[in-house]
Amino acid sequence: MTEARSQRTNMRVAALAGLGGLAAVAAAALGAAASYMHSLAPEGTEGYRDTTPQVAALAFSSVVLACVGLLGLAVLSRARGRSSWLALTASLLVAAGLTSLTSFSVSGASEEGWAWWSFGATGFVAMMLGLVLGGVHVIITRVVPRWAGVLAVVASAALFFFNTETAAVLFAAPAALAWGIVGGFALGEALGDLGIVHRHAPAVGA
Repeated sequence: MTEARSQRTNMRVAALAGLGGLAAVAAAALGAAASYMHSLAPEGTEGYRDTTPQVAALAFSSVVLACVGLLGLAVLSRARGRSSWLALTASLLVAAGLTSLTSFSVSGASEEGWAWWSFGATGFVAMMLGLVLGGVHVIITRVVPRWAGVLAVVASAALFFFNTETAAVLFAAPAALAWGIVGGFALGEALGDLGIVHRHAPAVGA
């Protein structure tokens, strides 16, 4: 009875980790699409590119799914008997940044006033730091190949040069791709725990 209950618990944990990995892959696809679509947008009357509702929806959904992906990494780390606090902190940072940036966008405040620096810029930096921290988590815990974590850190840090008004908006695409790779490996690990595919890192007690 106890062994059966433990097995069911392990299956639920693996399923949650798998959903996190799948969410990260979906976030990568949506983020890259939003970046590319916005790069094609014409300049508005004041020289700024207007963010269409479609791009805004894609970008918002991408960040939400990225938060879920980071939580999935935390679950996978716990299943491997490794620390999860970095991934949890990263998810909280990204979520807080998204909340701050969304609040600024909804307010309709000028991008040259105090509101931008207090909520817009601060929110973006929080999201960027959260993604970098998530990559550091991967490097330290090795729940997926370390090189994937290094790629995620470098690509996420490059978001410092991200600018929606120039071609630098495409800096979001490599970051999205890097996290899609991490998510793909995390999904593979979860499927391995479910006995579907071979996994990279051994489960606890294996």
